[in-house]
Amino acid sequence: MNVECLKWDEELRGFACRFTKGGVATYFAIYRNAYGKQQRYKIDRADFISAKVARERALQVLGDASRGQDPAADQKTVRKAKREAETIREALDVYFHSEAHLSRKAASAIEAQLRRDIVGEGKRVVDHFTLGEIRLHELSSDDIRHFRDTKAANASVAANRSLSYLSAFLSWCVEDGRVPSNAAMGVKKAAKEKPRDRYLSNAEIPAFWNACEGVGEPYGELFRFLLLTGQRLSEATGITWDEIDLVEKIWRIPARRTKTNVETIIPLSRQAMSILEARPRFSAGPHIFSSDGRFPILNHSRARAQLAKAFTKEIETASECKVEPFTPHDLRRTARTGFAQLGVDRDVAEQILNHSPGGNRIAQTYDRHHRIPEMRRALQRWADRIDTLTRPHSENVVSIKAVST
Repeated sequence: MNVECLKWDEELRGFACRFTKGGVATYFAIYRNAYGKQQRYKIDRADFISAKVARERALQVLGDASRGQDPAADQKTVRKAKREAETIREALDVYFHSEAHLSRKAASAIEAQLRRDIVGEGKRVVDHFTLGEIRLHELSSDDIRHFRDTKAANASVAANRSLSYLSAFLSWCVEDGRVPSNAAMGVKKAAKEKPRDRYLSNAEIPAFWNACEGVGEPYGELFRFLLLTGQRLSEATGITWDEIDLVEKIWRIPARRTKTNVETIIPLSRQAMSILEARPRFSAGPHIFSSDGRFPILNHSRARAQLAKAFTKEIETASECKVEPFTPHDLRRTARTGFAQLGVDRDVAEQILNHSPGGNRIAQTYDRHHRIPEMRRALQRWADRIDTLTRPHSENVVSIKAVST
């Protein structure tokens, strides 16, 4: 259906069903009030209510209108009162089920961060100002700046991300008629982000590998899988069994789950396959790095804190070097650095990391298939290198003091 249209009921005058461009059908009772103005009373969507029940409700509304009442105006008043009382938390709950949010890449990760930072859910101690209980129509730019500044005191990059996600949510609120304007417009980022160049040195890789042991399932194996494959955290956490070809030992990440909107084909090393094959097969769902298979793990903050603590202890046990913090994305940078040290062709390394080179997408897809053997050799060499570094033999011990990080 290319245009919005009304289909009138043949039995009850004033009862109609509206069809939007997207095919959504909604029942209405339409009448003229005492001043001759046409009014529309929204009954409900056709997928939530039967035509028979909708017709009965329309009959009641039209009867009230014939007696001089204005049900549509009353409905708008009630709706306005509800909107004015709606909190940020309540509006977010609606937003998370909207097409605008669900169509975004990493929607589940965005939801987790907004719930954690904006609402304060899932945190034992909230160390910053939250917005969840503020009424949506009372939210001000000063409130958002206060959130940004208190959040940035401990995590400036996370503050920037949450501010960006909050602005997208508020833009949806404007489009949905919940507020007249986006209060986050004009609010600057907490700090200018500097490109990171952190990667794990050859001396730090064994410490990281050992630290994963104490993190607990499925996080420890997830972090090791990230280092072995060089893929993004969101892509690895969302991995499902239907993406894995156990015979060909290939992981196909669908375009809808990649940052570049292009399918990624990752040949899996023996070590990466061992991690996957050791994971349980849950009957409740297809997710691999999950507690029950139904959903991917979303909140990594506690596991990352445990990993950082264990990693620091491993390093301090071996040397007096100061430990530089690292993030899951630094594992991806570590893999890229490892490819360079092994002499892997630059284009092959970029294909593995699914960096967007621009140009013709058909050519990109062809290159990915054409280079699979080279990608497999590169990833296997990298996995073997990690094995060599982490193997518990004295001849493989590397002096941390002698290696620059």
